[in-house]
Formats: sequence, C-alpha cells, structure tokens
Amino acid sequence: MVYTIEGIQKAVWLQPWAYENVSFLSKDFLIASSNAHTFPFVEISSDKKTIFIPAGEWTINRHLKIPAGYQVIVAPGTTLNLENNAIILSYSPWQSIGTSQNPITIQSSNGAGQGLTILNAEKTSVFEHVLFTGLSRPKTYNWELTGAVTFYESEVSLSHCTFKNNLKGDDVLHIFRSTFEIDNCLFEDIKSDAFDGDFVTGSVTNTRFSNIGNDAIDISGSSINVDTVSMKNIGDKALSVGEKSVMILRNIDIAHSEIGITAKDLSRVSGSLISMSYTRLGFAVFQKKPEFGPGKIVVDRVTMKDIDTLYVLEKRSSLVLNGKTQVKTDKNLKDLLYGNEFGKSSK
Repeated sequence: MVYTIEGIQKAVWLQPWAYENVSFLSKDFLIASSNAHTFPFVEISSDKKTIFIPAGEWTINRHLKIPAGYQVIVAPGTTLNLENNAIILSYSPWQSIGTSQNPITIQSSNGAGQGLTILNAEKTSVFEHVLFTGLSRPKTYNWELTGAVTFYESEVSLSHCTFKNNLKGDDVLHIFRSTFEIDNCLFEDIKSDAFDGDFVTGSVTNTRFSNIGNDAIDISGSSINVDTVSMKNIGDKALSVGEKSVMILRNIDIAHSEIGITAKDLSRVSGSLISMSYTRLGFAVFQKKPEFGPGKIVVDRVTMKDIDTLYVLEKRSSLVLNGKTQVKTDKNLKDLLYGNEFGKSSK
C-alpha cells in the first residue's frame, strides 16, 4: 500500500501488518486470572480477607496464583510440594509461621517444580521455621525470574529458615526493592548465589552460609548490616558489594572462600571483628562499570590465616586494613577477576 504523509512530498510504501496471533494470551501467566479457589486444600474467607492453608502434605502440580488484598496464612506442619513445573505467585503477603518441632516445608521433592514469588504485596510477609528445598527460578512461556524464592517490592522477615538444594536460577533467594530481615537462617548446598539483594535495605544476622556455588551475599544499590555471620566453602565471593551500596560488618567468619570481600562501583564496606582463613583472595576493591566510580573498604580487628593473595586494589579505590592504608596494586582488576584469575566467570 502507498501513502503520502503531510510534509513529505515522496509517497511512502507501507507493508501491511500481518494478522496478530493472540493465542499467546492463553499462555501468559501474569495476565491469567487468580485461581487459588480451584485448589481443594485452600480455604478462602472473603469476609476476613484471608487465604488459609491448613496443616498437611499438599501437591501443587499446576501454577497457583493468589490475588492481592488477602493475607495468606500457612499452618505449622504444612508441606507444599511443587511438581510439573508449578509456580506459586502471590500478590498478597504470607504469614508462614512454623515451629522447630512443626516446621513448614516448601519444596519440589522430584525437582520438577519451580519456585515461590511474592509480588507487590502491601504488607510484610513473615516466614519462621520454613524449609525451602529443591526449588528453581520460575520460568513460563514469556516470563521468568532469577530467584527460586523472590520478594519483589514486598517487605519480608525471614527467621529460622533454611534454603538448600536449589536446582536452577541465579539465586536461591532474591529480594528486590524491599526492606527485609534475615535472622538465624541457614543457606546450604546452593548451586548459585545464596542471597541476592537489589535496591534493598535490611539486615542479615546470626546466619550461616555453607557450600555455596557462587556468592554468599551479593547486593547492588542497597544498604545492609551483616552481623554474626559465618561463610564457609564459598565458590566465588563471600560478600559482593556493588553499584553504590553500603555494607556494615560485625563479627564475620569467612573460611575456604575463593574471594572474601569485594567492594566496587562507589560501594562502601566498613566493619570490625572479621576472621578470614583459607581463602584465595582476601579483598578486591575496584571500579567495574564506567557509570559508577571506585570502591572503598575500611575494616579493623581483622584476623587472617592462609590467604593466598591478601588484596587487589585498583587506582582511585581504597582499602584501610587494621588502620593501615594499603598500596594500590593494579590498574584494571577486571583482567584478574571474574574467572580470569580469581572468582568465577560473570556474563
């Protein structure tokens, strides 16, 4: 078809747009209607605005989508077992409070399920004595996330929770644009990053990280406190702080890690009472992205044992270790990090 456009003398040939096949709409998980009422074990009270999941072992073999405006309450002793690529997506906050004798489990026992996402919840979710195991990041026809358990613009408190044996995804726990508390938790046998926080504010306290494939804690654009935390057998960085973040440390034990503490791109790390042992590279301080700037680490009361390379420090960045300002070592640390000499490859 030939058209003329006002202000342009020459005729324009326009190719007709092909008929749009809208069959994708039936596959779009995000625009699909909520379906919690179709699961026989789910009890919904429209008057109280609650969605109650009673104690028992419940199999979820299709996507479960929970609408906004409710409070999801999970009873102690509940097991939610995801199969057949099932995902739990909730727009409402959760009160998932178990006990040490009667915990709650969210799992995929056969590895064929995916994960849990809480999205834009208006109130704080609380998880106590919950085991997350065998989960993967959610991926459907046209939508996917990186974390097996994700809180997106949803405040959350996690205490006495265990995250282990994740299968697919970049992180076992991903918190995005939220405030959070992680206390007395365990991250164990994780194939990827354990905790990834983007644009978050919160704390990680009294928590253990063990056998982590990549980073134990990885934050960007965030401000967090890390207090009384142990990290052992970390495949990449125990603490990775980037993109104008602030991290305050106290009473940290890092052992058998590829890299101890990294601060990059206008990030600041400070703290005391840090023990580091059997680690290939103790500290890395540098700029990775041109739109940011140098990093800075100031730590004291640090004890170290069997560190192959104490630190690498790029020009303009700074490292103050036990009151002593360290000398710059490198001009471009990207040539040493990210799997080149230290750490793992970063795409």
